[in-house]
Amino acid sequence: MPLLAYHSALPLDFWDLLHSLVEAMSSFFWYLTAFLASSSLFPLNSAPINVASAQYLLGLGTGDITGPVVETNMMGYASLAQTDTGLHMRQRSRAFIVADASAPSNRIVFINADIAMGDTGVRRSIVSQLSTQFPGVYTDSNIAFVGTHQHSGVGGYLENLLPQLTSLGYVKQTADAIVAGTVLAVQRAHTSLAPGKLSLGNTTILNANINRSPSAYLANPAEERARYQFDQDKDMTLLRFDDTNGKARGFLSFFAVHGTTSVEPDALPGAATFVAGFTQSNVGDTSPNTLGAFCESPGQSFDGMACDFNHSTCGGTVEDCHGRGPGFRISDFESNTIIGTAQFQGAQTIMNGPLAPVSGTVKSVHTYMDMATHSFQLPNGTTVSTCPAAMGFSFAGGTTDGPGSFDFIQGDNSSMSQNPFWELVKGKVHVTFLLASWLAILTYMVYIFPGAITPLPSAAQVACQFPKPILLNTGFAHTPYEWAPSTVDIQMFRIGNFVMLIMPGKLTDSTPPIFLIYPIGELTTMSGRRIREAIRAKLISTGVLGSNAYVVVAGPANTYAHYVATREEYSVQRYEGASTIFGQFTLESYIDKYSSLVSFLADNASGAPASDPAPVDQTSKAISLQTGVVFDAPPIGKKFGAVLADVETTTYHAGDTVTVQFVGANPRNNLRLEGTFLTVDQLISGQFKTVRSDSHPSTRYQWSRTSTILGTSTVTITWTIEAGTPAGTYRIAYFGDSKPLIGSISAFSGHLQLYGWIDWRTVAFNFFLLDTVLLEIHARISFAIVLFVHSRRSGHTQPRGTHVFAQRLSHIKHPVLHDPTALTMFRNLATQLTAGGNDADAKKVMSPSLRSDIYGAIDQVKTWLAGGRGGGQAGDGVSYGPMLATIQKHFPQSKMGLEYIGHADHEVSIIVGGVTNMILEMSKWESMAGGMAMRTWVEALVDAHGKVKAGPTKEAIARGITRGINQNTDVTLMTREFTAKIQIISALKTGKHCIFATTGALN
Repeated sequence: MPLLAYHSALPLDFWDLLHSLVEAMSSFFWYLTAFLASSSLFPLNSAPINVASAQYLLGLGTGDITGPVVETNMMGYASLAQTDTGLHMRQRSRAFIVADASAPSNRIVFINADIAMGDTGVRRSIVSQLSTQFPGVYTDSNIAFVGTHQHSGVGGYLENLLPQLTSLGYVKQTADAIVAGTVLAVQRAHTSLAPGKLSLGNTTILNANINRSPSAYLANPAEERARYQFDQDKDMTLLRFDDTNGKARGFLSFFAVHGTTSVEPDALPGAATFVAGFTQSNVGDTSPNTLGAFCESPGQSFDGMACDFNHSTCGGTVEDCHGRGPGFRISDFESNTIIGTAQFQGAQTIMNGPLAPVSGTVKSVHTYMDMATHSFQLPNGTTVSTCPAAMGFSFAGGTTDGPGSFDFIQGDNSSMSQNPFWELVKGKVHVTFLLASWLAILTYMVYIFPGAITPLPSAAQVACQFPKPILLNTGFAHTPYEWAPSTVDIQMFRIGNFVMLIMPGKLTDSTPPIFLIYPIGELTTMSGRRIREAIRAKLISTGVLGSNAYVVVAGPANTYAHYVATREEYSVQRYEGASTIFGQFTLESYIDKYSSLVSFLADNASGAPASDPAPVDQTSKAISLQTGVVFDAPPIGKKFGAVLADVETTTYHAGDTVTVQFVGANPRNNLRLEGTFLTVDQLISGQFKTVRSDSHPSTRYQWSRTSTILGTSTVTITWTIEAGTPAGTYRIAYFGDSKPLIGSISAFSGHLQLYGWIDWRTVAFNFFLLDTVLLEIHARISFAIVLFVHSRRSGHTQPRGTHVFAQRLSHIKHPVLHDPTALTMFRNLATQLTAGGNDADAKKVMSPSLRSDIYGAIDQVKTWLAGGRGGGQAGDGVSYGPMLATIQKHFPQSKMGLEYIGHADHEVSIIVGGVTNMILEMSKWESMAGGMAMRTWVEALVDAHGKVKAGPTKEAIARGITRGINQNTDVTLMTREFTAKIQIISALKTGKHCIFATTGALN
């Protein structure tokens, strides 16, 4: 999976990478399982099947995991341009529970989630919640969290830094949605546990995938390749779930093709009774672009020709080399339809054909392995080791599914470096950042976190990763937190003779027999074949299973550890080899470790294997540069949900697309999990009945911001009428939630009137206030004007509205002049900073210690407020000293307000105001750095306040925090850059709301 793309705005010269096929993979099985509920396609009572007696308890359930569908980067091509603007279908987690009926404690939970890949942090939260709700039932050992590897879902949920870059950091809203929906799916599956039977089948699917790196595949031994008909796995394996009467409840299928997703098989959310899971297997070098890769270079002699075989270039560069799907002459959706249909028909063939029974005990095994330092012996007795993570140059060359940029190419190894220039600059990338100003994200990263970019590799690292030329030494990049994983999950499931290997990397090929291997990353075709055969041989030779052992690979699961290529493919260093982050012995290390765990799957096995320490949580350190929703407002004279563009009055027919546009609000205000943003309703017997929702592939929901300043937006809903739709009268309904500038988020629909009015006068004045006063003043005056305008619209006389407005203003004073503490501590700070002329212009540069002093002060204040660590607490009259000294260092002419020492609320207000002003001062020079620092500062205040025991001290600290923010700050210090300014104000507003909500303190 390409991680950095052509459209990326990341300012590392080597990260202008992989040209995004934003739409090509966006809904790969977009209608794949929409047909599954139809008994004519998958008969729930099929022809007689040779199934075993009901020795299993089976549970199936789904949950909505759809994160923010707008203004959030998608996880797939790591391109800033791939930012979502709406919703085609909701993402789901599908939980499959299998328990041994005779020993129910022996059970496994397989989670098939519509996300790009599993993640350590998300899985950690899922395991924590389930093990708390079901003690001793669901554990770290028996829960597998597997992504469908679709490239069109919401991003920002992975806990390591590298995959967060294009999502502007960690997106907690995405991660929380995945966790909540997945836990719900398991709860539903657990509730539905009932006796049942399992059976197994497979079929061959042609023209649904190709190998996108055939030159690397050819590096594998000829005698090994001769054993296989194709250079890509063509088999689909399917595990069928039946009740005791032979009625199908669902299935899990395994097939290798890149960038796919499966969908909700029912029109309405949560209404599915048949649960279908389309799971990736060994997907690393697969591609759905089955026509091959061609040069799209208008005006060039090579336009329309096949790309270079070894390097996937056109005229020496990769940018114009693009894979073509089977429907590329029509549309990307047509390609999606063709590939999806092929897999649907394959699953249908297996479900309706003869299947083999699955019987035997249920077992699971799980351990952690530190891949940075794992030493082991090869079969020939040689001791080798894996390496700390690193990405090669060809990683930046991308793939034919998503090419890179500059002159990076695939197939660049240490013996044939493509360009010595990159060797010179890769350790000094901050120079290139400045040259590539349009790659803004990492420019900020460089300045905010000095040393955050990966260090130059040591001689030992170079030797360990050879022949990979190291571009990103991610295993040694720990600032601001870990760029890449080091410790991975190793997990296997056994259901009778069916074994799953849960892998942290991408594999390919899953031909029979079956043992489930869960990949941590993405394995290539030959890597998949080797590990599958090795584990099956071990199962048989140790007597755990007989010759009917059936082994499959499922992933990418649990931890995303990028790719796994064979040693031969690694030496070629195409994209997959360059992305095999732990070195050339990665595959062998997995084979060695999984083989050592086979004995734990025996019928009478007990205990747990030795394990390396679990990976350290990174989410607590996570940063986010994503701006929150500021406010929503309807246009003048309109209400939320009002129709802006109505449907045509003519009669519609099958194949027509119905389009309607509404006055909208930002859907990030409410994800509507287990709900819908739209419905298509049919008039039946005088009442409307919902027949379609935003889970159905025939509908689309698109949101568009029409004015950031005015807060207005529109929602466009389309419904493509399917063949067989009954004649009748239909309506389209829209459901949204709006966020006012002041007050709570409230729901509305296209049929209801939303509370509140905001016109241009309010908005213009609001943004004038952003330049003159801080958040609380801004909010109160905005509220006064809203009351004024609303009173006029309600029929009150203007004098009364004016009276309300004036009365509100009379209680508002300039934040620097309102409190005597502010007068003594921050006496005319703007004058101080500009003494002897415009000091802001004269200084030209920010104080070199300001950033480090800010973060040091944040840590000190957090401890000081919370107390209980032997370092004193606010109000003791002593422990504030070091923090005051730091503030005075940057504001030397300010007074300290010593007359208030010993009073917790006044001490806190002084310190909070001082640190806030330091951050505002930094924002003037480095706006985005200031915005992020303010978010960190506010989170620290909220966290510290939350740790103080209820009582007078907690209330005093709350008063001090709100007073420090409201009164002891000088907004003239703040950046005038609009986006950062909004981020700062939003952070302050959020922090004050959190503290006020728990204490009731306003001043």
